[in-house]
Amino acid sequence: MAKEVFKVIGTEYKSYVSKRTGKPTEGYNLYTTQVFEEKPKELIGDACCSFWIRPENMPEKALKVGDVVAFTYNRFGQVESVEPVKVSV
Repeated sequence: MAKEVFKVIGTEYKSYVSKRTGKPTEGYNLYTTQVFEEKPKELIGDACCSFWIRPENMPEKALKVGDVVAFTYNRFGQVESVEPVKVSV
């Protein structure tokens, strides 16, 4: 199975108090488009996604618009790490 990769189109830092827990929360919304080896024939345009990333799971080197990344997920389906990927897009 091919690895899913995504092209970064934006990042947004968020810091707020959680309504659910009442605790301060911070992290990043990472906005992406999915990069396909072969685009599905049903898809017109780009497939867009956003991911919530905790600060400790962001790469040490800041992500820039245009970077290509892959994610690993924990057993709950949350992003556990973001890894830069070398791919020609």
